[in-house]
Amino acid sequence: MLPEDAELYIAQIANTRYALLGSFVLLVCEWLANLEDEWRLIHTAQSRWSLLWIAYLLCRYYPIVAYPVILWAYLGNFPAKFCVPIAHPVFALFGPLNVLGPGVMLLRAYAFTGRSQPVLLLFLTCYTTLIAVAVWAFWAQTPPLPPEWYDDIGGTGCFPDYRRGVMALRFGVIRLVSISTDLVSLLVVLLHCRRVLLSQWALGKYFVTQGLSAFALVALVNGLAVVMYFQAGWPWSRVGIPFIYVMSNIVACWVYLSYPF
Repeated sequence: MLPEDAELYIAQIANTRYALLGSFVLLVCEWLANLEDEWRLIHTAQSRWSLLWIAYLLCRYYPIVAYPVILWAYLGNFPAKFCVPIAHPVFALFGPLNVLGPGVMLLRAYAFTGRSQPVLLLFLTCYTTLIAVAVWAFWAQTPPLPPEWYDDIGGTGCFPDYRRGVMALRFGVIRLVSISTDLVSLLVVLLHCRRVLLSQWALGKYFVTQGLSAFALVALVNGLAVVMYFQAGWPWSRVGIPFIYVMSNIVACWVYLSYPF
């Protein structure tokens, strides 16, 4: 039997489906719009493999490969016997989306600041923490929707049960750690520009302006999504989540293409 808030939750699921599809369209359109620059600046100009180059390719193409699987699982209407076993593996596909974008930003900041050992240690600490939190948030056991829901509403997507308190905790912590990681990379660049690049301020200003713009955009999307998420009684409370998962990757790729080194 469905709980009293079932109508609200069903509406949230329907609206989240629209958001998932919209975020994928945004992802593909941004990729196509920058494909010419990517080909010219990376695929034809890159003379050797580099860690930053590999990180960019993962950041760019993992979402494009993973999202169709996610859309298939979340946009379809399936019975409980199909969804309950795969709800957790599909949800785990979101995990890398939370670490690839910040990874590109950290590597880019590390290269820009002269690859110093203290900076490397700081960035490794931040990134290791982010990965650990992502593993906990997305790859620990995830509660699926109760099986009776599928029977009572005639099937739905293979969603996790976002009503559980553990899901809210995971969402809040991963967002906090992710935005903090981006903030660390930005602050390191700002300090480096102030201390070292005074004689090359034009280059430093260009990099910092991009970093500030990227951080502000990602922080804005994260902030709006978090505020919406905790409006539990609102049918649109979950629609910001899919855009969080793609926006960090889109922004990181855009920043990299604007100054590939």
